[in-house]
Order: sequence, then C-alpha cells, then structure tokens
Amino acid sequence: MAFEPDKITQDLIQKAVEKIEKENIQLEPSTKFDVIINGKAYPPKEIMRYAHELLNGEHIWERSGGEPTNKYFTALGYEVKPKQENQKIAYYVLGAAWYGNDEAPDQTERFIQNGIWENGYTDKFLDVVNGVKIGDRVAIKSSFATKDRKSILRIKALGTVIGNDKNGRVLKIKYDERFPAFDLEGYGGYRNTIQKVVDEDIDGIFNHSSKMNYKEQYTAWLNSSNEEGSNKAVSYINAIEYLSQITNTEIFEETNLSKLNELYSDLLKEQKNQNEGGKYFYPDAPSYGKNGFYSAAIKSYSDFIRLLNLPKTQITTKPTISDMPLNSILFGPPGTGKTYNSIDTAVKIAALEHYSDSHTNNKLVFDDLRKHGQIEFVTFHQNYSYEDFMVGITPDVTSGTLRFDNKEGIFKQLCERAKSNWLASINKNEVSIDFNLVFNTFFSKLIEEEVKEIEIPMKSKGYKFKVTSIDIDDGRLKFTKQSGGTGHDLLLKNLKAIYEGTLDYGFVGLGVYYYPLVEHLKEFSKTLENQNSGQEPLKNYVLIIDEINRANISKVFGELITLLEDDKRLGKPNELKITLPNGEKEFGVPPNLYLIGTMNTADKSIALIDIALRRRFEFIGYYPDYEKLKPEAKTLLQKINEEIYKLKNSADYLIGHAYFMKDEAIETTLRNKVVPLLMEYFSGKTKIVSDIFNETAWKVEYDTTKFDWIISLR
Repeated sequence: MAFEPDKITQDLIQKAVEKIEKENIQLEPSTKFDVIINGKAYPPKEIMRYAHELLNGEHIWERSGGEPTNKYFTALGYEVKPKQENQKIAYYVLGAAWYGNDEAPDQTERFIQNGIWENGYTDKFLDVVNGVKIGDRVAIKSSFATKDRKSILRIKALGTVIGNDKNGRVLKIKYDERFPAFDLEGYGGYRNTIQKVVDEDIDGIFNHSSKMNYKEQYTAWLNSSNEEGSNKAVSYINAIEYLSQITNTEIFEETNLSKLNELYSDLLKEQKNQNEGGKYFYPDAPSYGKNGFYSAAIKSYSDFIRLLNLPKTQITTKPTISDMPLNSILFGPPGTGKTYNSIDTAVKIAALEHYSDSHTNNKLVFDDLRKHGQIEFVTFHQNYSYEDFMVGITPDVTSGTLRFDNKEGIFKQLCERAKSNWLASINKNEVSIDFNLVFNTFFSKLIEEEVKEIEIPMKSKGYKFKVTSIDIDDGRLKFTKQSGGTGHDLLLKNLKAIYEGTLDYGFVGLGVYYYPLVEHLKEFSKTLENQNSGQEPLKNYVLIIDEINRANISKVFGELITLLEDDKRLGKPNELKITLPNGEKEFGVPPNLYLIGTMNTADKSIALIDIALRRRFEFIGYYPDYEKLKPEAKTLLQKINEEIYKLKNSADYLIGHAYFMKDEAIETTLRNKVVPLLMEYFSGKTKIVSDIFNETAWKVEYDTTKFDWIISLR
C-alpha cells in the first residue's frame, strides 16, 4: 500500500490512541516535541504510525520529526508542545561482554533480538540501572586499545529505553535500525558496564555522521572543491531544496544511497517535463529541471554522502613502491598551497589506490590514515627540540624513588611502526611478535572488563601479583601485590622497553614485578606466532613536518641527518645503525618511512638552511598559480607580484593565490591579509606598500590622521 499522510483524520488519531492505551503498547519517546491528546503527551511520529496502520494496514510514517510531522496535528486541531526541560533525556553507554559465558561472551545480538539490555553483575551498578528513565538513549559499546596504544570506544548499537523493571538488572530497549559498528578514538574513559555519557561526548557517540548538519557540510564540501565553483554550489543547494518541496521530503536528512540513486534515476527520466502536471514541475524555477540541475545536484550530494562513510572503516593499503623521494621539502612563498598539497602527497605515498584528484576526498583518506597511525603531522617551532622529535627522558616516581625513563618523540614512534611493518613484510625470522599486539591480546579480557583481574606468577614459588586495571591513556597498569598493597603502578613504556630489550630495569624495586610479567608475555607471544606467520603487506608511512625551517633543524635532527639518506636506510647497501643518547642500541631508519617538510621562503631562504640537511632532502617549489583565480583577482595578484619581485629581486616574497580563493570581497582580502603581509615585507614603510598598487585597479593609501588603510577601486 502507498504512504497516504493526507488521509489521516482526527478520528484515526483518536482510535490509534485508544489502541495504544488498551493494549498498553510501549512507544518510542520523541526527543523534542509531544502532541497533547486527551490531556496526555504522546510522541508525534509514533501516533502517526498507528493512525496510518488503521488507515491502510501500513505501520509507517515517512515524514521527519519536528515541523514536517507537527503540521499534520496542528491542521487537525491538536496542540504540539516542546518537551519540558525536566524531561531532558540522559545518555548511557552499556557493556555487552559477559565473563563466564564461553559460548557467547558478547551478548549484543541477544540483547537486540530480545529488545533488552541486561546487567551482567548481580552486585554492581544496580543503582545506576535503576536510575535510567524511559526515553533515555543508550549505546551498546566495547572499549579497547589498539596496537599503538590508542584508546578506542566501539559503538555497536543505539536505542531508546522503553521500560525499566527497577531490579537493577534489566532495561527494555527499542533499538535503532542496525548499522556497521564504528570506532571513536579518545573516548576510552567509558569502561564500566553502564556509564552516563558526559555532555561533550553525546554528539560523537549518539549523533555521529548520520546526525550531521548535512546541508552545511555539503555546502562546505562544494565550496572547497575546485571542480564546483561557488555559483554551482548555490545552484545545487537550491535544486535540492526545491526537490524537497516538490517531493515533500527532507532530502538533506537522507543518507540512504539506494534511495538517492532511485531519485537520481527517476530525475533523469522525468525532470525535463516542466509543464504543469509534470512530476518534478516547479513553477518558480522551471530551468532547474530543463537544464538537468536536479539530477546533477542529487548525484553530487550522493557522492558527498558516500565520502562521509569512508572513514568508518580503516583504509587498507596495498604494497606500493612510491616514486616520491624519501625526504622532500615543499618550499615557496606564503599562500601557494604547500601544506594543502602535503596532504595530497602523503595520501599518494601511503595509499596510492585511494588517491584521487579531489583534495576533499584525499583529506578524508588522510584523516583515516592518521587516525590509524600510518601518517603523522607535526609543526616545528622555535622551542622544538631533539627530545620532542626523537628521544628524551621524563621523571618517574611510581617506584617510590625518583628515576628517569625514556620518552619517545613523534619521529621515533613512527619509525618503530614503520620498522615493525617493514620487518614483517620481509618475514624476518628473528623478529618477535609486536609488543602492542601481544599486550592487547593477552589483556583483552581485562581491557574489555570481561574479567576483574589477571594473576601473574612471580619468581618465588607460590608468590603472585594481580593486574587489576589498565589505563591506556595514562600508560599505567594497576596491580595488587601478594601482601595486598596497591601503592605502586607499572608503566607501559617500561614494560615495552624491557620486553624489547632496550631497558635494563634491574631486579630491584618494581623490577620484581616487571620481569615476571615480561616473561609471561613472551611465553604468550609463542601462541600468536602461528596466527602471524603469514607475510604482512608492506605499507608506506609518512611524517609531515609543517614549517620545518622554524626550528633549529640541526639540533632537532641530530644524528638522524645521516640515517635519513636513501642508501643508509635499513636493508640498503650502506645500512647504518647507531646507539641513541638514551643508550638504545641498533637504531636505524626503515626504508618505508617518508618525510615531507613544508617551508615558507618568506621566513627563511633555502640558502640559509643547513647544507647537510639540504643534501638529504629534495626541494619541490610551489609558486602562485594565477589560473586558479577569477579574472579580476588574477590580474591584481600578477601586478602585485611583479612589483614585489622588482623590489626584492627574489621570488621568496611573492604572494600566493590561496589568499584570493576565499569566498570574500577583494577589499577584505587586501585589508586583512595582503597589506599586513606587505607591511611585514617592507618593514612598515607605507609609501612602498601604497606604490605597489599604482599599476592596479585598486587604490591603497594610508590615512595618517586615522592611522588606517583606505582601499577602494580607482
């Protein structure tokens, strides 16, 4: 049967309410509005579904919440009210792992099938469960750490509470439509079986990408694409809004690609019939159908929705041999797209099969690869040091006495990831299973809260200690000693260093706990060898160093300068390994690690860069690209740069095209960006700056009475 909203009558609504009350039907609460019927508040869309079912047997309501639904009640004389503040819903995350159920430790599927959630404890969290109200929103979750110690919250299902037995154990839940589980990085604080979500995390967990303001995001996406100019962006937005009126649906709330594709196909057949009575006839703008803007807009919007789904699963990369240099610096004057292009270049190196000509698409891939540790981005500054970049020391007082431990910088961390992958890809027999994999697998049940503790036997017969919790974010293991003491923690970084043989902690103090645990992990790693015996595909790793020339490069890189050379990389003919200042031996740079620097030549000329560094990096120049600009801006910028070059006798100080690519008036660009930059170039000499514009269509003069620039067309 068809969807027939206009045939809903007051009588059908009254009969729907009678049915609901008589049969004690549990309704999914609304989030923003209630309709008042017979003095009682009801969720509007739920009432319409039952009324529509009475109309023609179809239990459906295809209008979105808010005004699209409320207007039907208002037309029939009913009052619709915003929900009261005291009815504000709460949000909870719920665990579904049951320790002791070996056949199905993950209860998610059972919960969804039965429309419930059940507390696996009989003596914990009872008060929290009893405090959950009907209408509150819940998410089924698990929490864990990745191989590189990133804290992840995985969301498996969302739903609304429709009943609470108040026994501390069972909630009745109406689950939302199923979706692929998605991971959220940095939400690792939600480890309890049931836990209330803090306000700042609600959007990330419950609204995710399906609740975005798609219209704003789509508009920004169009405007950021070179293929879609701002005029076309306006046309596409208008076309979708007209279609929303024609079809009486909110297209900017539609994320189902199948439905969008159906609409696109139908538009191709029907949109050009703009005679009255045509399926997509719109009297105020018939040209939109005749010229094919409707179908073009829907195709474009479908591409946007498809891209939004890209980061939900990790990008998989195939083995690639990049033709890019291992070490490169993108240099040029400001505003020429160095940082912008470094993102595209990094994706081309790390995930060639996902690279495209669209920067917007590449940025989505870039964000995903960065999230999973294959790309890193850092900005150098005057205080950046070797300790930040490579290795340093940090104080540790957890052992009861002051001691200093190794601290790994961003380059060292990425080196280790790349090296681990490179060794696995060539199937080196001497390579042990990665520590992070062993650790996370061994402690998975404790991390997932399926167990309360894990016992570790010690050297002395009969002695043991218990690891009781793991704080991935803080890098600490809580444990209980044989005596019952809990005053000390074990540090993950120390455990990893002892495991990998780069730290000799000694059998004193906490060493009597570190070493038994390391031996236990090494024994456990043997059980993983069969699972990891296959050859791992080679990946390329990329470190982008923005503003590389702003730091003291020789000081930051130190001995790495030599190791960065192509033939000095691991596995190369002249492979070099060194001992680091912290005592770590046999350190080398793997051949699958790429460095991309960006350098603003207006800050420091290439001629002033350390010669040793210059020999080891390839320099790729970026200069103003006038073809990217509209005619007026193109002519103006060419004239400005001609004058700058005459005065400076160098291309290092030109002004890039990016300054004129924003959707703003040229006067605004000149006043807020170009003139201040010129004042910096020419040491505040206003006469020189004014004269630069003499051959342009713009008059730029400094008013010495108001101490401000007067900018106008001639």
